[in-house]
Amino acid sequence: MANYNQKKFEQIVREVIGRGGSGAEADHLAREAGLNYAPTYVYNCAKKLGLSFLGSRVTAPVEETEKTINHVITHEIEQQRRRELAKELSQLQRTEAKRQQYVRTIESSLAPFEPTPLVPQREDYSGLSPHSWLIQFSDWHVGQSTPIQTTGGVYEQTTEITRWQVEQMVGALRSIHAVQQKAYEIKKIMVVFNGDLLENDQMRASQARGIDRLVTQQAVEVFDLMAYMLRQLLTLPGVEEIEVHNVGGNHDRTSTKPGNAGLGELDYVDTYSWLVGSLLARALADEPRIKITNWETFFGYTQFCGQRVIFEHGSSVRLGVGSYGGIPWYPVVNGANKLMDMLGGAELVLMGHVHQPAVIPLKQRTWLVMNGSLPATTSWVQATMKSIREPTQWLLNLHEEHGVVEFHPIYAPPASFRKRGSIWVPDGNDA
Repeated sequence: MANYNQKKFEQIVREVIGRGGSGAEADHLAREAGLNYAPTYVYNCAKKLGLSFLGSRVTAPVEETEKTINHVITHEIEQQRRRELAKELSQLQRTEAKRQQYVRTIESSLAPFEPTPLVPQREDYSGLSPHSWLIQFSDWHVGQSTPIQTTGGVYEQTTEITRWQVEQMVGALRSIHAVQQKAYEIKKIMVVFNGDLLENDQMRASQARGIDRLVTQQAVEVFDLMAYMLRQLLTLPGVEEIEVHNVGGNHDRTSTKPGNAGLGELDYVDTYSWLVGSLLARALADEPRIKITNWETFFGYTQFCGQRVIFEHGSSVRLGVGSYGGIPWYPVVNGANKLMDMLGGAELVLMGHVHQPAVIPLKQRTWLVMNGSLPATTSWVQATMKSIREPTQWLLNLHEEHGVVEFHPIYAPPASFRKRGSIWVPDGNDA
């Protein structure tokens, strides 16, 4: 009977342990079965069966515990793998949904797309395109004499050098025309002589030392050079008409005191510029292709190739040296805008005077074209502004429909002009 009870008790302990029960539960079930054993007996029985008793809980044998742990680990690994697969599947589904959305968007955009039709080529493109030239000449300062030693070996200027520079400009214009006549039909040329073509000799006392001939002789030389330039332009193939405008500059006045706009003291025509222009008009009166307007104001204006053009020398604009590069661009631009306001607008405003070539946009579609000079600089400019510039004049290419299509600087550096950096080389060549 004792053995039976013991076996029955061991069976109860095994069942409790098998389902993860505690020692107290095994003791309770044994008492319900009429098996009254002390708690220590439950402990000893569990130990005999190879079981562990932790606190009030009796655990399974080590082998069975390891099996249970491995099963749990395997189960957790499998669950983690399934979760990762589910997450990856969800991500793929979202990616595919976005791709489908992109495809639908692209298809909806491409479906109604129609290629932009090409602009048909105009039939008249096969011929030459009609263009016109506008040339601005100013600030030649014929008669200026600047010895090279007074400029530190940078440049020199004489009447002979100025004459050579005018010839160089003729050659440059011929070269440009030879290229452009292959595509353009250039029948009309507008020439603006925009003041200060001569140097003068009595604007100030020191000027007498800076000339190589008197102002009357300078005027004769300017007349010859202006006539020479116009006759050379007439020889360009295809040229049928030259429209000439002449205005004076501050160096053209006939007295020491300036009048309005820096011109003649007595009147706007009290200038050598007006005198030379009148002689030029008489000398070329028998040339039907040349039309000369000798303006009796400090400015002029005309319509040429569909463009409204205003021109003045620039001496009416009050300038100073305390500005960028010695040129007060704000007063220059302000003066050009006031000229346009006075005359009701323009597409081109031409000025000289400052000896600095520049093209400046104004308002919606206006260009301010500032001319250079044939002297690289003057002793006063060099001493005051430390400025020197390659001698430059401007050629503009105009089209009736498109306006200004090209700005061509016409360079005329004399052989003695020292290029940037060349003063540091003993033989005078460029560095």
